[in-house]
Amino acid sequence: MRSSWHRGIGWAWLVLTGVVAASCGSDSDATDGGGGSTSATSTSTTSTTSTSTTSTTSTTSTTSTTSTSTTTTPEPCTVFPQGGCEPGLACDIFDAAAGTYCRQADPLGVEAAACTADTDCAVGLHCATRGSCISFCATDGDCLQPGGRCLDTSIPGVRRCTENCDPFQQPEICPTGTQCNVFNDAEGSFTGCLPLGDAAIGDPCGNNVVYCVAGATCLTPPGAADTECFAICDPTLATCPTGSGCAFHGVIGGDVVGYCYAPCTLHPQLGCAPGEACDFDASYLSTGGTLCRAANAAGTAFSPCAGDEDCAVGTTCLGSAGVFTCRPLCTGDLDCAAVGSSCSPLALGSPPVEVPGVAICGCNLASKTDCGGKLCAWLSDTPFNVTGCIASGSGGVGAVCASASDCQPGHFCSGTCFQYCEVASPVCDVPGQTCHAWSPGLLIGQTEFGGCW
Repeated sequence: MRSSWHRGIGWAWLVLTGVVAASCGSDSDATDGGGGSTSATSTSTTSTTSTSTTSTTSTTSTTSTTSTSTTTTPEPCTVFPQGGCEPGLACDIFDAAAGTYCRQADPLGVEAAACTADTDCAVGLHCATRGSCISFCATDGDCLQPGGRCLDTSIPGVRRCTENCDPFQQPEICPTGTQCNVFNDAEGSFTGCLPLGDAAIGDPCGNNVVYCVAGATCLTPPGAADTECFAICDPTLATCPTGSGCAFHGVIGGDVVGYCYAPCTLHPQLGCAPGEACDFDASYLSTGGTLCRAANAAGTAFSPCAGDEDCAVGTTCLGSAGVFTCRPLCTGDLDCAAVGSSCSPLALGSPPVEVPGVAICGCNLASKTDCGGKLCAWLSDTPFNVTGCIASGSGGVGAVCASASDCQPGHFCSGTCFQYCEVASPVCDVPGQTCHAWSPGLLIGQTEFGGCW
């Protein structure tokens, strides 16, 4: 890991918005192995809402040069476009105080070629500290695309390109000992090489001292105070661990680059600010990613909802047959004992597919109130013993029915409407009827249900 950089030459960074270098070193973090942290823009959505957070940081970093040449004194010349030197020589940076000088040029030292000194690079290029030739420039159009960005240095009028690298094709362009990273500013995303370090995913990083292992990047997630290493991910692939999603990091050439991020835990509810709830992220169902959202204290278990933000902390808005209610989140059946139901993996889609790490409590089949006037039904078309709220009818015991939705809450349909009962503590409304268990029994969590007849 390099800890000293080119003497006195720096990237005079403007205010960068989004994912930026929050603590830079020589030649800038994006262009000459500086270090550290970036500020992350994370965009995540629920089934009904979208939340986006942006962090803005203003930074200045320094660079240097380790050039060797037959010329040992500064000379006035222009680095872009090249001018002021004799044929065969290149104008390059001498140091921040003295400015420029003329040096020997190697025509084989093209963009991204390995170098140990400026003289290893062709005319119009400079040897960056991390060991590759990079171009001088005036605008982004002078840099290789789609990732190259033309940035200011601390020498007035001198600008240089960042490396046009691919974070999914390491090391590709970046020299040995470095890796490709993605940065954002007000103009969009760009790429550059940063040193490799030994900070593992989840470890603190930054301050030009601590760098991340291969495949990770140093970020400050939205709302967080500290920087740490996160795994780079492709949002189109399910590469993140269970419980995390691939949050937005930047766009390079139309391809989205993300980082694996789990801002909070569902049960127990941890990681969100007061007044917010942790919920599963509908954008990352394949990995069970989470997000923080606004919470409504009135949206208790099985209250009607139109979206997640209608539900209280510890619940999420889910629906069956067009009826949406706030469903309690859980990790085991004991979490659902109070509602007389089970904790079942959340399965969405047709056919249902389990969402990793996300489980919900069902409603109580015998309850007349769990679904706010709707009917709690056994959803037999799921791969689990799951209950949910569906539309109800007016049919009481003995009423002819075609489906459960023809019956009143607390009932089921078997040609006519029958009342559900809990086998362990039976309640049958019709005098003379008793609670009968089925064989095999209908066990929802720790509660066995039967029917009254």
